[in-house]
Amino acid sequence: MKSKQHKKRQHTLPKHCFLKPFAISRSSSSDLCTWVHNFGKHPRQTNLNEISVVNDFYTFFGSDGKKDDQLEDFLEFAEEKLSCTIHKLIDQKNDLGFTILERMDIASFVAMMIVRTPQYRKQFENVMNVFDLACQKYKKGFDPVETIRKVSNVPIGKIGFKPENIKYYESFFKNNLMRKNAHVLTLWKQCESNAQILFERMHWNFIIAKDGLEFVTCDDPVGRFDEYNRKTMVGLSQKTVCIYFPISPDLCFYANYDDSIPVRRNLPSICIKANEDEVELINNRMMQCAHRDVYSYSEDPGISSKMMNSDDKPII
Repeated sequence: MKSKQHKKRQHTLPKHCFLKPFAISRSSSSDLCTWVHNFGKHPRQTNLNEISVVNDFYTFFGSDGKKDDQLEDFLEFAEEKLSCTIHKLIDQKNDLGFTILERMDIASFVAMMIVRTPQYRKQFENVMNVFDLACQKYKKGFDPVETIRKVSNVPIGKIGFKPENIKYYESFFKNNLMRKNAHVLTLWKQCESNAQILFERMHWNFIIAKDGLEFVTCDDPVGRFDEYNRKTMVGLSQKTVCIYFPISPDLCFYANYDDSIPVRRNLPSICIKANEDEVELINNRMMQCAHRDVYSYSEDPGISSKMMNSDDKPII
């Protein structure tokens, strides 16, 4: 039997169930393209096949030392499974009439989009590096918590480091962090946890852009913000967090906590019409979230002006 060919070029954003709604066919070909904006640069229309591509991003090495593509394969399977529900949501612009399983698909899709980006990988690896340093310092007689406090701006409680679990952490580093792309070993556990929180504990709204207005997206598309409307990297279990996630040019998923109202996932979510100021606010938040690229369906003059004329992200 012919072995499956290794896929070196891997998309950190799914092309068919996410980027495609932000793309349009070029008049000269059938290729799907979207507008790509970088800070301080002119926008350019780019083929979807060339967007958010990183070599071997989801590839890791098995115990036999060979490249293992099972995570990339699983992502393809998940995207195919979820795409039907997501396309239905984009077409319908609400979840009226959706089954519980379809709403679970929405939660899974949002959770997957949080953890599969390079930004999440960087965050994970930074925390793991801090843990590793703390373990090394502990073996030399230093206080590991004090080490974390000195080298990291992440609150100790958010990291969850416990000195009494030092043997567990040492084992984790020894067994996992020596592998290439070690973040994949915890990615799906975090994805599952986020999906459960989104489905069971957070309230959802669908924000619809008024006719003639468009949402943009970016290379870190699930924007997490705190109670002061500042971008945050805290986990979804923090009750101060809210989510903005444009799923298409005219539909944005929003989730937050509200303890005064029980979550009833068997009922349709509230839909909100967004005016020009509100669409601009959400687009500014996407620019705040962007690591490098902002994507738009149209060559938006407002977005282009903000991105081209400044190397800094807009204040919201």
